[in-house]
Amino acid sequence: IEETIPLSSYGLDSLIAARLSGILRAEFGVDVTQLQLLSGHMTVQRLLSIQAEKDTASTPENPVSTSTSQSTYLAARQSEDSGGQTIVHLNDVATGCPFFVIHGAGGGVSVLRK
Repeated sequence: IEETIPLSSYGLDSLIAARLSGILRAEFGVDVTQLQLLSGHMTVQRLLSIQAEKDTASTPENPVSTSTSQSTYLAARQSEDSGGQTIVHLNDVATGCPFFVIHGAGGGVSVLRK
């Protein structure tokens, strides 16, 4: 894959973009949306610069909470590992009207967790 060629040029579709968005968030802390990935401007080079900007923003002067990052990562891993479960809780909300989501055929539910 060339770093300067848009990801959409490689046949990236909405299902793969949704899954890739979740993987980038969980594995690398890069928060990009499905629409951003599908745009003609998103390249590997751009993803690397987004990650570098995030890393620069989390310098000692501006520390990122390790516990928050770690808990987000663990939650994403837990939901990804819950493939055999029928119902997966995406948050800890115990009041209000329940909200049910059925994910697409490919991938897990980690892309739905925020």
